[in-house]
Order: sequence, then structure tokens, then C-alpha cells
Amino acid sequence: MNPGWIGALIGLVSLSLAITFFLLGRRARLKGPVWAARSNNLVRGFASTLPDLEILFRRERVDTLTVTRIAFWNRGVATIDQNDIAPADPLRIASVGDSRLLDVKLVQVSGEPSRFESVLSADGKAAHLRFDFLDRDQGAVVQVVHTGASGADVTVAGTIKGAGAP
Repeated sequence: MNPGWIGALIGLVSLSLAITFFLLGRRARLKGPVWAARSNNLVRGFASTLPDLEILFRRERVDTLTVTRIAFWNRGVATIDQNDIAPADPLRIASVGDSRLLDVKLVQVSGEPSRFESVLSADGKAAHLRFDFLDRDQGAVVQVVHTGASGADVTVAGTIKGAGAP
């Protein structure tokens, strides 16, 4: 056997292992903002044949009413800090199309020191998500009451530096 081939083979194996470990190590440092939603439609396309019957939410007439719970958390290893959120594109739950957000409430928070909060905008088009930081597997569940027919009528939007959009 030619000793030149053995050296070349060891070099190729070493190079491929170095690249693999570099990429795995780089991935382990990444931020991983993710979200999932589950919805329950309570009223859909309500049009009563009784003129005196109407459905109200906080004294506002609604024809469609859905409750969506959105879980948002950091799946990555690197901590997501409040400074990682792009000021020009803040992290938020946004309504899609003509739907409006009527109410937003934190249902569960995995880490109290993160000071997670959700604030509904005056126009009902978004609920801003704010926190000091999210370590790995930390996050919150936010309940959103909206006029959309399903969970497809709300989304999580925004830009996180080093991770992009959730």
C-alpha cells in the first residue's frame, strides 16, 4: 500500500470532521425563536334571524369570535435578549386581513425573571411581545381573542437579530 494515500485519506477525514464539528458548534449557538398556535372558534358568521339578538364582546358587536392560544419560546441554545429585537420590526402577534385582536392575555410564562408581557395596540391590529431575555426553552403562552375565523387569521411577526423571523 502506498503511504501517500494513507496521508491523503487521513487529511480528508480530518478536514471533513473539522467542518462537521464547526457547523454543529455554530448551530448550537444559534437563537431559535419558534411559535405554535391552537384555536377554538366560538362564533362564526353570526347573522341572527331575530332582530333583537346580537353577540357582544366588551360592548362591541361581533359576527365571528375565535380564541387562539399562541406559544412562543426560544428553541435555540443562545439567549434572545431584548436588544436582539429589531426596533424597526418589533416582535408581535399580528392580525391577518380584516380580523382584529380584541383582547390579549398572558396565560403562562416559563421564566418570571424574563418579565414577558404582551400589550395590545390601540387599533387592534397587533399585540407587542416584550421581554428582557429568553434562555433556551423559555417562553410564554398568550391567549388572543380575535374576530378571525381560525388561527390562520393571526401570526407572529418581527425580526430577531441573528435569527430572523420566528
